[in-house]
Amino acid sequence: MAAPMGTGTNATANLAPNLAPILQLTLDIQIFIISFLEPPDILRLRTTCTTFQLATSHLIVWIEALRQVCLANGLFLPTFPLADMSLKELECAALAPYKWLCVAARPYPHTQELPAHSHLFSPMASDSSATDDGDSGEEDDYDLRSVFLVPGGRYLVTFAWRWVAVWDLGFSPYRGRGSFTKVIARVKVRLHSKYLVHASPDGRALRVLISCPIVEDDEASPEEICIYEIYPEHASPQLTLIASQVFPGDEESSFYSICGNRFVLLQNNVVRIWDFVTNDWTAWAVEGEFYQSIVDRNFVFLLHARGISIWRIPRLQSSSPPFSVVHPTPVISTVDLLYRKRSPTDDDQYAGPCDWYSGTELPLVYDVVVPTDSTNAKLYRCEVLMTSDLERFRLDEYPPLQITSTHEAPNNMDPYRFCLDKLVARWFDRSMGAARLFTAESRPMQKGLPIPVHTAVLATTQAVSSFCPASGRFVYIELDDVEAATPDTDSALEGFVVLDFLFDTPYVPPLRPLVQTRRARSESPPYTSPNETWMDGFTGLNIGGPQSSTQF
Repeated sequence: MAAPMGTGTNATANLAPNLAPILQLTLDIQIFIISFLEPPDILRLRTTCTTFQLATSHLIVWIEALRQVCLANGLFLPTFPLADMSLKELECAALAPYKWLCVAARPYPHTQELPAHSHLFSPMASDSSATDDGDSGEEDDYDLRSVFLVPGGRYLVTFAWRWVAVWDLGFSPYRGRGSFTKVIARVKVRLHSKYLVHASPDGRALRVLISCPIVEDDEASPEEICIYEIYPEHASPQLTLIASQVFPGDEESSFYSICGNRFVLLQNNVVRIWDFVTNDWTAWAVEGEFYQSIVDRNFVFLLHARGISIWRIPRLQSSSPPFSVVHPTPVISTVDLLYRKRSPTDDDQYAGPCDWYSGTELPLVYDVVVPTDSTNAKLYRCEVLMTSDLERFRLDEYPPLQITSTHEAPNNMDPYRFCLDKLVARWFDRSMGAARLFTAESRPMQKGLPIPVHTAVLATTQAVSSFCPASGRFVYIELDDVEAATPDTDSALEGFVVLDFLFDTPYVPPLRPLVQTRRARSESPPYTSPNETWMDGFTGLNIGGPQSSTQF
């Protein structure tokens, strides 16, 4: 006869009738309850008694904890081979975001680099595919323009002038540091000005977007947008071209992003949306000067000097060829949200989360960066909120963040990364030749309170680089002539340097929780403020809702 549901083997259930009720539960129910805890709380629970010490040492507890950490931080889940990881590796990976917040909160001198373990690897020595396809693998192939460390810290996408490659740096610094670094796929391209990396809607693949000029060395030439897809978990992963489309060329800058299966482009005051799976499209003209674009499944948000203008996305067309309308019809914005607490200045810059976080349960926030003098800047943080019926919008303006540097005021910040409920921003301090960053709450915990900021120096380097705070890993390009190097340098490449800031960093749970976040479970409601009366019926507009994105 089958046992009743909920019964199981647990010796503690029969030890004494006066035990706490939770200790009398079966092991499977205890593990289910523990799965709702944050990793630091699991460690605290482990120290209470022998029963929970044993319960919290089961692999399934930390597999679920790590899975939830990935959802809460927008990490690439294939980073971690969950079934093959040891208990120590699972615990370290699940606690990594919390460790980073501890590291970032420590007081360091303005000029002192954060301590880290590093290793250098040569792309040409690691790239066994360089000559497999008959190409020479010369050094010119490694004239890198950009790198992107996929959230999770394992996969690195490099954009060279003639090649795009995906590297596996290893998910754990404990497994032969540097020995597992290798290229898992590469493809020959004609790289132009646009490139980004995004997760597929199912979260299992990486999508890599690049633009290729139709006529080389002609900035006004039409460009072909190519989208490649790779499943890193496969035995023989390949960068496969899944879609391409020719767009008008333009010497001026433009803003672009991927939202689900859609590519969104703002260029010459024309918004173009292309579903690269169904090949449907739409386009319309807008009037004004815009500085950034944000996109979700239903709306396009364009940032301008006075606030934000919002357009509802119309039904996409299936007529062929896409974008056959030469001069799209101008469309008036659905709603305009204007700043109430600040006036625009000529020095305003805009910074916010990177395009990667489309489709995650994270708030839509951005900063207006205003330098106050040669070494200081104020960040005026804004958040877009909306009602659940998508009919009302609100633009909240929070107290400004003060960023102080001893050398140079922060400017031209890289797209932000999320780490639990924090935002981590990075910029290059040219005066000291170092990559600097700050870590701060994404929003005030209570209305009117200032947002505390922690700043630090990552590394003394002027090279192209990328950082993942949720894994504590920083990657930059090592060049022959570091002093002369710039992000657009043509100096000879020596290799990549990988810095692990959390290697052998112990984690001691604080007396109070480091963060107060809602678990980003698929069944949980959209992110709301910790102060419901403050929101007054509005909810945070997630960076994608189900699907949304922003390109900073």
